[in-house]
Amino acid sequence: MMRRRLRLLLAVGVGLVLGGALVAFAAGNRARAASLPFAVRAVTGAAQRGEAGSYFDVVVAPGHRTDLAVVLQNRTAARVEVAVAFHTAATGANGQIDYSGHSRPDKTLTVAAADCLTGARTVTLPPRGRVTYRAGLTLPRQPLAGLIAGALTFTPKAGDKQAGPGLGIVNRYRYSIAVVARNRAATFAPRLAVGTATLDARGGLSVPLVNVAPTFLNQLEVSATAVNLATGRHTRSHASQLQMAPNSRFGYRLALAGAAPGRYRVTTTAHYVKDPAGPYADAAGTRYRYRATRTQVVTLSAATVAAQARRVRRARGGVPGLVIAAVALVGVLLVVIAALAWLLVARRREAARD
Repeated sequence: MMRRRLRLLLAVGVGLVLGGALVAFAAGNRARAASLPFAVRAVTGAAQRGEAGSYFDVVVAPGHRTDLAVVLQNRTAARVEVAVAFHTAATGANGQIDYSGHSRPDKTLTVAAADCLTGARTVTLPPRGRVTYRAGLTLPRQPLAGLIAGALTFTPKAGDKQAGPGLGIVNRYRYSIAVVARNRAATFAPRLAVGTATLDARGGLSVPLVNVAPTFLNQLEVSATAVNLATGRHTRSHASQLQMAPNSRFGYRLALAGAAPGRYRVTTTAHYVKDPAGPYADAAGTRYRYRATRTQVVTLSAATVAAQARRVRRARGGVPGLVIAAVALVGVLLVVIAALAWLLVARRREAARD
């Protein structure tokens, strides 16, 4: 009887372990099986500026039009329907260029790249076939003060719609090809403005950084410090190699370990565009062409902090089902192990009595 119980418990334990392994293996196979159904390639023309060939960087006179050609190659043996969208470049919450259309530009934007693009919104790719898609880019009659930036985005209609920021593959089933246009082959000076810090959605401070110029803001390095004026407690944050789209903004986050009500002195310093001969140096001695800094005092009231804490708790919601399942599985395994140990001890005692 004791041996039958022991074998049963062992079978249950092995089954649970194997079941968990099979689930993990199946999940891995599903991830590996999700392949890209097509590839895209920009075909640059006479309006292309410089040597860049993976995206469009064109010079177009005011009021004129140029065509943008993209070759789409179907990798599969089935027909693929592709949706085409036009987006204006913005800056994501991570301080990188976002071509997905999910981030909003700043109010200083006067010409949106998406409004300058025209073309079919659907492309049908034959099995193993190749199609050249053409979009029209028409610039306003009023001369641009800088450049505009956006993207042509190609998504299978039955594909994964989870989006993320960045140039190139935005997610498993979406490609974005950047489109940059200007009236003349020139570069332009970026200009960064530091806004008023506020309490963010996760209980930290968010400092708005705004590129108010119609050009990219590159090689951005940000250092921020918040000092609780009552306790003297410091919180510091640093980030580098950030990039901002023309006329865009994002909230630079300064995490507070348990935000307490009170007055905070927030100092933000941003360096951008590296230049060995630049007039500004960061803490490491790296020199930059531009710098923006601001010191401000922010008051966090008890009511604001409490309300934000409630919003954070609601946003987090319950414990994910996968976590619950994993905890339950571990609990069952621990019970099985404990039962096995108890049976082994009991069996040894019976053997000793015999």
